[in-house]
Amino acid sequence: MDMDRIMDSVELGTEEKRRVWIVLASVVVLALVAAAIAVGRGSDRPLRLASTCPDAGPVSPLDAPQQQTADDVENLVCVQVPDTTTTSTSIDLTSTTVDASVDTSLPTTTLSESKDGLRVTVDVKPPELKTADILTLRITARDSDGGELGINVHWEPDRGGTVRTHNDCYKDQPRPTEPSVRTKDATFSYRQPGIVPIAVTVDATYCPEWELKEKTVKVQGKVTVGPGLVLSNGPLPLELRAKVLEEDTTASTTAIGVWATERDGFIHTVEVDWGDGSAPEVVATPLAQCVDPITTWPGPARFDRVLLHDYPVGGHVARVTVKSSGCKGLDEETKTVEVPIP
Repeated sequence: MDMDRIMDSVELGTEEKRRVWIVLASVVVLALVAAAIAVGRGSDRPLRLASTCPDAGPVSPLDAPQQQTADDVENLVCVQVPDTTTTSTSIDLTSTTVDASVDTSLPTTTLSESKDGLRVTVDVKPPELKTADILTLRITARDSDGGELGINVHWEPDRGGTVRTHNDCYKDQPRPTEPSVRTKDATFSYRQPGIVPIAVTVDATYCPEWELKEKTVKVQGKVTVGPGLVLSNGPLPLELRAKVLEEDTTASTTAIGVWATERDGFIHTVEVDWGDGSAPEVVATPLAQCVDPITTWPGPARFDRVLLHDYPVGGHVARVTVKSSGCKGLDEETKTVEVPIP
């Protein structure tokens, strides 16, 4: 088609001719594209997504050919996709790392402070959690002067837990030549969402004759708690110990000491199956005595008692079971231990 001859035969001004040229050129381009698509559909080679695009940034690698021939290149379609290789999370604490010694699936934030040779490091796992998740603090204290290390953890709202060691100084006790180190795990859980502060205080004390001043280091941070499970009895594990108390046991009567702790619930039943076919002994506490603070879970609740039983002969195994729940008896937790009777 001689486009110049057609245009000359039409009596149009310069501007009108320019516009007609644009329209005709567009028609030709569309016709060429349609023809290319028709050829592609009739070919045995399907259209493919290119693994690289010149100057186009990251592209989708789907269906990208491993080896490309000259014919393959004609069927490649370059598709640009967002770069999702890099993500970042903003948190309220100072730095983020991974604690491979426990559970690498959970992120860990490390806080640290030091003063006069006393250094305290707190690994917070995880720094962002949901209600009824368990938060773990791994606290490591190191004192270059070898002092006795006491650890205090303060949780919000209005709960604190102290973990300390006490060693009596004896006369002329030598001053330590090596640093003292102590590591302790502390756990907690939250009933309501929010941004919650945590604080860890470590004291280093010394024998008077060493003439060293007591040191104190405080580490503070925050954790973010989002909406999660709604429980009336918290997720922290029920703790139970039981054993035969030889000093209280006679030839005919066996004494078993039972110690139970529920940090975030109400202990309502303690049952002992003596293992000799006799009726179990049950110690029940009415739910009416449970106080629900709403913002946190009930507790802490404790059971500490010595239970007596007459065994005609030994060789039995007693089973001690403790049950806890919320103040309405829901979300019950049970733990059982066995006590061999000599």
